[in-house]
Amino acid sequence: MLVKSQSLKKLIVSVTVLVVSTAMSRADGQWVAYNDCLRETGDSTAGNVTGWTINNQDLTHFTGRLKNFETGSEAGMPTVTFTMGAAGLQVSSGGAGGNPSPGTDAYEIFHGIVDFGPNTVYYGGAGWWVEIEFTDLDPTKMYAFVGTAIRSSNYPDRKSLFTIIGHDSAINTSSDGVVSKGVDATVLLAGDNSITGYVVRWDDIVPGADGRFKVRAEATADSDGGRAYPFGGFMLEELGKAGNRPPEVDAGDYPELTWPNNTLRLSPVVEDDDPCGLGILTFKWSQLSGPGIVTFYPRDDIEDPCAIFSKPGDYQLQLQVWDEVPQQGTGIVSVAIIKPLLGDFNGDKRVNWDDVVLFAVRWLDSEGGAADINGKDGVNMVDFAFLSENWLAGEGASLLINEFMARNDLTIQDPQGEYDDWIEIYNAGDKAIDVGGMYLTDDVSEPTMWRIPVDNPSATTIPPHGYLLIWADTDIGDPGLHTGFELDADQGDQIGLFNADGATLADSITFGEQTPDVSYGRDPDGVHNWVTLSPTPGSSNNGSYLAVVADTKFSHDRGFYDSPFSVTITTETEGATIRYTTDGSTPTDHYGQVYTNPVHITTTTCLRAAAFKAGCKATNVDTHTYIFLEDVIQQATDPVTGAQVTPEGYPTSWGSVTGDYQMDPDVVGQDGQDKFGGIYASTIKDDLKSVPTISLVMHKDDWFGTRGIYINQSQDGTERVTSFEYIDPNGAEQFQINCAMAMQGGVSGGGTSLDRWKTFKLSMRPRFKPQTDDRLPTGGAAKLDYKLFPDSPVDRHNTVVLDAVLNHSWLHPGSDQRNTALYIQDQYVADLHNAMGGHSPHGSYAHVYINGLYWGMYYIHERPDHAWAAEMFGGDEDQYDAIKHSSSNVINDGGGLSSGSARSSYNAMVSAASAVRSDPTNLSKYNTLCEKLDVDSFITYLLSNWFPGNHDWPHKNWYATHRHPDGQWRFHNWDAEHTIEGGNDVGESPSDIHNMLDGNAEYRIRFADHAHRHFFNGGALSYPITAEMFQTRMTQIDRAIVGESARWGDNRRSNPYTRQDWLNTPNSKLTGFFPNRSNTVFGYLKSSGLYPNLSAPAFLINGSHQHGGQVAVDDVFSISATGGIIWYTLDGADPRLPGGSVNTANATAYTEPIGFTHSTQVRARALSGSTWSALNEAVFAIGPVAENLRITEIMFHPQDT
Repeated sequence: MLVKSQSLKKLIVSVTVLVVSTAMSRADGQWVAYNDCLRETGDSTAGNVTGWTINNQDLTHFTGRLKNFETGSEAGMPTVTFTMGAAGLQVSSGGAGGNPSPGTDAYEIFHGIVDFGPNTVYYGGAGWWVEIEFTDLDPTKMYAFVGTAIRSSNYPDRKSLFTIIGHDSAINTSSDGVVSKGVDATVLLAGDNSITGYVVRWDDIVPGADGRFKVRAEATADSDGGRAYPFGGFMLEELGKAGNRPPEVDAGDYPELTWPNNTLRLSPVVEDDDPCGLGILTFKWSQLSGPGIVTFYPRDDIEDPCAIFSKPGDYQLQLQVWDEVPQQGTGIVSVAIIKPLLGDFNGDKRVNWDDVVLFAVRWLDSEGGAADINGKDGVNMVDFAFLSENWLAGEGASLLINEFMARNDLTIQDPQGEYDDWIEIYNAGDKAIDVGGMYLTDDVSEPTMWRIPVDNPSATTIPPHGYLLIWADTDIGDPGLHTGFELDADQGDQIGLFNADGATLADSITFGEQTPDVSYGRDPDGVHNWVTLSPTPGSSNNGSYLAVVADTKFSHDRGFYDSPFSVTITTETEGATIRYTTDGSTPTDHYGQVYTNPVHITTTTCLRAAAFKAGCKATNVDTHTYIFLEDVIQQATDPVTGAQVTPEGYPTSWGSVTGDYQMDPDVVGQDGQDKFGGIYASTIKDDLKSVPTISLVMHKDDWFGTRGIYINQSQDGTERVTSFEYIDPNGAEQFQINCAMAMQGGVSGGGTSLDRWKTFKLSMRPRFKPQTDDRLPTGGAAKLDYKLFPDSPVDRHNTVVLDAVLNHSWLHPGSDQRNTALYIQDQYVADLHNAMGGHSPHGSYAHVYINGLYWGMYYIHERPDHAWAAEMFGGDEDQYDAIKHSSSNVINDGGGLSSGSARSSYNAMVSAASAVRSDPTNLSKYNTLCEKLDVDSFITYLLSNWFPGNHDWPHKNWYATHRHPDGQWRFHNWDAEHTIEGGNDVGESPSDIHNMLDGNAEYRIRFADHAHRHFFNGGALSYPITAEMFQTRMTQIDRAIVGESARWGDNRRSNPYTRQDWLNTPNSKLTGFFPNRSNTVFGYLKSSGLYPNLSAPAFLINGSHQHGGQVAVDDVFSISATGGIIWYTLDGADPRLPGGSVNTANATAYTEPIGFTHSTQVRARALSGSTWSALNEAVFAIGPVAENLRITEIMFHPQDT
């Protein structure tokens, strides 16, 4: 496959419907080199791959020249030198390595070249590092570096930090799925990277003036006790001269066509470095040779026209591409239009009954076209004689992949009522064929991926010229034919049909990005002409689309405006009609204004548009919201009286209550004045831009009509198609996506109240998927592919919650709640859990608009369900069990629909905890519990709820997820609004799990270790850290709360609540709650036996207390304790063994001060009799690596790989 740079500077022109699988090299590039960092006897690493490395077992092969992979020569190649730190590197011996899965980035680059198995290089000890330096490079040229690390098991806390050093410039193009990537640094999880196949990559590397650069590998500061992995192999490529390069053009690779099939969709691949940053390329197709004339439809100056050939023969086509400079790139491709067998009228390379049917239609026709074989006297017996001579000629393999759909939003349902991918197999022969025992795959290198069942011939036999429909949905347990794979509509994929021997390829197709509800198939059936189709699953292909209408473009982007302007809407498709609306409704091919002139925008407007053309697939609906803040602050207000005026087209009443639309003039002011001396009127416009904006747009009736989801409780849980726009006033990336919208939380039976108007401001849940639950197409993607929350590892969302906040808000019906409005406590509790290394939803805040009406400040956050867990921990969302509130409320069964896996697995975990309670000294039973429950995450989860005093929990308000079948259960915070009120529910836990475990010594010592880590030495639960985290959230909404005050501050009383009213509450918490809270909660832990009376050791440098950090080589390190013997380790091991014995193999009894020669992790406990203290641990760093080191995880297992 073509390996493309992911550089932000590059403009990638992707294939349309055919995937080109030929390689392309840079115009002025010279070589590619590969290195295997662990060559092992019998591995499958290719020849011409070097094996330079360094580790504790190999200190002699650390430097030498790389080889040109193509030629094997070292001439002119750079030198590579490995250097490692004092902690060293080890080599596994039990098969801990592995190779990347097909379709991943690492597979595309290293497959068949570098073997990453069976073993791997891994950390040697805390503070390990390794550097790979390249010398003898040309500083006038650019290079690409790609590396990866693979650990065959899942270690989600072992994070490798890779940094590029000593270069002049480079572009980080590492895989999108890595933990994080900056300009010069990438964080990668090697665990399970054989599945994800992520790579660390920099393109356009310009070496330093000395012709050098290097890449450093080490553990991140928050890695699992310093455990992580260096590169297992890498590629270095010379790209060519630095500076602008001409476009690189691959004109495509196409199958031959059999006349009379004469139309071919051209699918080039072009790469350009986009020198001016404008993303502009100019195309020109032309004919170089051939026996006839080639016509390019609709024209020759677009990327992917159709080429129409006037007669059979061999043709050469040329594609010229210019960038903005302009520099020119050229690609040439050959296309063969072959003459058919005499009598083959439909171009399927066979002469059979299909041709007889076409022949009969033309019988005795004086202008018989192809049926007049001898070209004389029309269609008669002479022509029939020619056909008879070739009867059944060309008959070969008659089973063909005939049509497929990789994104079925609303075309056809499978027997289970689901809209899934599908594949159609066509029997082009004249005999029925049972395909049972044959194989389908989405990777031809794995022919036996899914076998067609052999036990039901009636379902798998295809009649002559008949069709068989197979669902590509992974639901192999469902009735019907369901493959074990799905098709990738976004990135493209391939389908292979193999004979029953599992080796012989019967047919295959490789394809690119697909359009929703448009199939791709042969036209006509069985021929080698693949086109986009109006879908015909299970029947003849007879309705191809001429094209897909090019997306609409708006001259003005969504955002904030101060003065009127006109918007031009365009599409590149000639003859297409653009329709638009400004009332929130969806434009269709028969609804909406026909666009003829620019649309003049004078006030806040939601402009929606789509383009249509007969015979073509229409565009999706694009929406741009233009916000005029001068209009927003006067929203729904009579300018004379200041009273509310219901916006045109909206209902005055919302069921039993009067609708509330107004921005309160008491707050936003009239003519710059407000009721509070102008302090809010003077800032409101800036306040409305202090956090991002989300604009939600759909037909007004879908919000507020007789079946509107906002005002009708009967519609709770139902979905409406909605446009979701994200607008960042600070200039960050903005986007729009269509989705399914439902109401959320207390407005439904699953929430806390069935009172519809317990609050007028309702929470909402946009769900990112191609169709609503009742099968209406949304026109949107299956996920929101955007990092909404910078501190979250999740950057692909199924769901985002727009949380209105009920408790401790100005809309609560109780005055005690309104007078203590906070708005930040829910996310604060999740922040506590995340800060301790747990896993709870990340969130932020945004101003929300409904159809251009400002709706207030919303708390935006993740929903910790099965889809979120898959993004957080890896794997597929269908693999995860997820429950909410209790084991009886199952969100998803990871074992399959109706499998009951979530409830049974959760109950098994609780039973394991119960077994610990019944036999608390049995270490085996405790270890069994640890296999089923992530005990560390559970402890931090409890602390995150005990510290703020959550008293609306644990009988509800929690999520838990588990990867089926062998993962660990993890708990996640949810709806923690009744917190920071002073309550002390220490000892509470979901399903009473904590009380089942607190009699076990291993659980108690682990709890004590977490308590010491988080309540001492600047830990997450120590003061003032807790207050600072709270204050961070206060600052986030400090100005945005003015918008909330203007929109909803007067909803429950005439005198509006204001920012100052809000400030009073969180400020009182800063002075009255937080200063003593850490001591209070820690006291509960001690009195409950969760923290021993024996104090943990303290660390000193030169006699002064210092908990880790920078030290000098001549500094003196000592340890003190109030009692007992101090046992410590310097290799990352725990001084205490499970069961309570001293770890004599690793631990030393402290007797005298210690000196450090390199960065070191110290772990220490005190032991008095049989009582152990909590663990104290810290990293003391020497040298420049210090800033990257700090302990953020506690390890409770022995050192392993």
